[in-house]
Amino acid sequence: MLARVLEAGLELAHFNVGALPRGYLKQNTQAIPDDLHVYRSLFVAAMDPDPGLHLMTADSEIEYVGSFLARKLDLHALCAQRN
Repeated sequence: MLARVLEAGLELAHFNVGALPRGYLKQNTQAIPDDLHVYRSLFVAAMDPDPGLHLMTADSEIEYVGSFLARKLDLHALCAQRN
């Protein structure tokens, strides 16, 4: 048991922290409105190769509302997908 704790401590000491993804994307789009009650339907869409998620509405036609941006990582959204 003690040997395993020491091995884990040694591996943590050699861990390359610089390899962790950092850096958030700057949002260049309009801000999402604070009051969303004017929209009857809202959905979140992922568009390749954009790393952000887009808030959209499909009231009378599909319309862009805003986007959520995060780190520069591949996006794996766990939600409904239309093929």
